[in-house]
Amino acid sequence: MKYIFISILLLTEISYSQEKQFKNQGELEDHQAQEFFKKEYSQQNFAKFSGSIEIIDNITIKFDYKTLIIWNVDAKLLDIFSEGIFYPQIL
Repeated sequence: MKYIFISILLLTEISYSQEKQFKNQGELEDHQAQEFFKKEYSQQNFAKFSGSIEIIDNITIKFDYKTLIIWNVDAKLLDIFSEGIFYPQIL
């Protein structure tokens, strides 16, 4: 009886020690996001925009016949649009 009790106690201790303990909600959400991307992520490749790109002003960019107005964007991110990496057809 003593050996059965010790073995059950040992098995429960091992099973609880395998669960990751989180200090706060943020750590739990980070862990869940990492696990999601490990299981569900599939890489997608998109071609760069091949048409003409015209930068009208700091917030307006024209891609052939479509105009994209961008509010509150850092100037560093405008290169993504001006290089044709991100364009309206991707939306």
